[in-house]
Amino acid sequence: MATREGDWDALAALYDPHIVIRTDPRWPEQVIYGREAALAWQRSLWELGGSDVRYEEMLDLGDRVLARFRWVVHARVSGVEGEQHSSVLHTFRDGRVILEEFFIEHEDALKAVGVEDDSRAANLDLVRSIYADWERGDYSATGWADPEMEYAIADGPEPVSGRGVAGIAAAWREVLSAWHDYRAVAEEYRQLDEERVLGLTTFTARGRASNIEVGQVLSRGASLMQIEDDKVTRLVLYFNRENALAELGLEG
Repeated sequence: MATREGDWDALAALYDPHIVIRTDPRWPEQVIYGREAALAWQRSLWELGGSDVRYEEMLDLGDRVLARFRWVVHARVSGVEGEQHSSVLHTFRDGRVILEEFFIEHEDALKAVGVEDDSRAANLDLVRSIYADWERGDYSATGWADPEMEYAIADGPEPVSGRGVAGIAAAWREVLSAWHDYRAVAEEYRQLDEERVLGLTTFTARGRASNIEVGQVLSRGASLMQIEDDKVTRLVLYFNRENALAELGLEG
C-alpha cells in the first residue's frame, strides 16, 4: 500500500533492516538484500511502470501474509500500458517484513505456503461469484446461502440481524428501496481463515428522492462471509469499512 502511495518512509518503517527479497525465477533480479537495496528496487519499479498496484486477495497465515495483486502498468518513458498479475508472500518478524517472495503464478505461491487442498480457493471463488452479481446490481440469486444463514447489517441507518434467507432478503430490499442502481464492487478479498472471507467494497448508487450519487462517507464498505460446505452460513454487511476492520482487529 505504501508503495502505491509513494510513501517511502512508511515502506522503510515496514521493512526490517536485513530484509531479503526473492523474485520469481523468471524475473531478471533474483535476490535483493537489505532495506536500502529493497527500497531502491521498489522505487525503480515504481518509476518504470507507475504505482497503480491493486491488491485483489490477501491470505493471513499468522506471521506470513500472502497477497495477490494486479499491477496496472503505465510505462513513463515508452508510454506502453498493460497489466501484470503476481503474488507476494510477506514474512514478518517483530512487526516488520523480513522476507518478501514474489511469484508470477498464484498456484506457485499457494504451494509455497502449503495451501494445495483448494478449500480456501473454493471459498474465494464462491465469494467472487456472489460479487459478480452484486457488481451488476443483481441481488436476486440466493443459491449461495445456507437456508438458515445468520445475517447482520452491522451499521448504517438501521442495523439489523437475524437468521434465514427470507430475512436478509427483506432487510436488503429495505436498503435498496432508498437507491437507484445500487452496486457493490469488491476492491479486495482477504481470507481470514479456513472459513471466513472479508470483502472490501465500494458502493455506487443514486438516491431515489435526491438523485444524488452516494457520498464518500458511505462508499467504502465491507462484507464478512463465513462458508461451510460451499454455502455461506454467516453474512455480515458493513456500510463503513472501518467498523469491519476494527471489529476484526485488522488494518486497512
